[in-house]
Amino acid sequence: MVLVNINDFSDVIGLVGGFCVVFCLVPQILKTVRTRSAKDISLLWQCTYIFGLILVLIYSIYKRLFPIYFPGILEIIIAITFLVLKLKYDREGENEVV
Repeated sequence: MVLVNINDFSDVIGLVGGFCVVFCLVPQILKTVRTRSAKDISLLWQCTYIFGLILVLIYSIYKRLFPIYFPGILEIIIAITFLVLKLKYDREGENEVV
């Protein structure tokens, strides 16, 4: 079974687009680590975003859409990392105020 037919231009477009979306969060994560603050990032947005990513991943696996689910797995990992950073830095900020 071939996961990606490199001769099928739509698979290439899907992979490139998927990785572009994956790496969109990287600059924000780097800024969060550098400033040690994520207070302006909505927790509701992050949770909804991760939930949506999981649903898209399930759909893409069911439909065998490799160009979608491979980058999707990476995006979920990055989004969860971002969520952990937010929770960590928000907690540290609360401790500094007291």
